[in-house]
Amino acid sequence: LHNRLTHTHTLDATMGLLAAAPALRLPAMRSQLRSSSGSSSNSARLARRPPSHHDRTRVGVRGAAIITYAASKLSLIATGTSLPHPDKVAKGGEDAWFVRITAAGGGQMYVADGVGGFNEQGVDPGLYARVLTYEAAKAHEAMARNPLSRPDPKRVIAMAQENTKLPGASTLCIIECDGTKIKAANVGDTGFRVVRAGKVVFASPPLQHYFNCPYQLAFEALTEDTDTAVDAETYEVTVQPGDLVIAGSDGLFDNVFDDEIASIATAAVMSVRGAGALSAARAASEALAAAARKHAEDPLYESPYAMEASKAKAGGGSGSGGTRSDDA
Repeated sequence: LHNRLTHTHTLDATMGLLAAAPALRLPAMRSQLRSSSGSSSNSARLARRPPSHHDRTRVGVRGAAIITYAASKLSLIATGTSLPHPDKVAKGGEDAWFVRITAAGGGQMYVADGVGGFNEQGVDPGLYARVLTYEAAKAHEAMARNPLSRPDPKRVIAMAQENTKLPGASTLCIIECDGTKIKAANVGDTGFRVVRAGKVVFASPPLQHYFNCPYQLAFEALTEDTDTAVDAETYEVTVQPGDLVIAGSDGLFDNVFDDEIASIATAAVMSVRGAGALSAARAASEALAAAARKHAEDPLYESPYAMEASKAKAGGGSGSGGTRSDDA
């Protein structure tokens, strides 16, 4: 509404396997940051790791401060695959993903989908999405280092939006492994699935104003009609060792049904059994991106997007069937 821009589809997926982590006391460690642009299928495997800096206490001793680290029950090993739309290869696509893997357990994934409508204004939507995910990771890091607070998904989104001082707009999904739970916040039609024993046991719903017009973040000084972190939906999902966590944009979820997402990711993990967590995550992300691209380019495939478009049209809205070809 109010001249809100719609956007094209992008494919992102994140997968994770979970395993227990031992309790240890460690000094503070710098996280390894990895990022990529374009549409991404991000996969993460949770493995046995040392403790997370999320689980910490601050004790004052004669004016000094001691930070004690307890174990994060699970650790997230994440990666992604980018398959930009053929027309967007030169600029790296309009999606962005950012994963943070720590030696102390836990871990985060960030997925954003730049609003394609800004191309008409001469603005690269991918740049905004990439900076937004990076600023979210920075915000989380700053909160995690503060001994008096813990990272909060909505606060992370708020800080990222405030510090992404660029034209453009994007959806954003943030996922964090904390103890035995996945904590997430989402703005728009990005989202995530939790797969257990080959089946989806949790699916986050898209956050849209109406069909194909998702909630979206923008720099408020440049875009009056923007959604904010206040609009974000938050989730806490208890997870188990061996669960897969798949995060993505609408390019994945509009082109691949949940049952197929679960079966593809599970089969990919099994195909590299014994090769390690990162190899399993990579195999799943590549398989999901390839499946989404295949469906998006098939004009006869009745996709989830086609079904939703038919519903919108039947309800008096605008929509057309088929698939949406975009970044994968």
